[in-house]
Amino acid sequence: MRGWFEVTELATGIAGSERLGRIYYKPGGQRVLVSVHIEQDEKQQRHHIERLRAF
Repeated sequence: MRGWFEVTELATGIAGSERLGRIYYKPGGQRVLVSVHIEQDEKQQRHHIERLRAF
């Protein structure tokens, strides 16, 4: 993902998903785009990443 950075394995506080939290961010000038995501499965995560690429 060009320009996007990922912070992985964030504690979500949700039982069974403790290490599946992700924060994606993309600096751009004087603003930063941020997306907070809880991974459900690999297919769903790939779909989320494809949506981020559209920005």
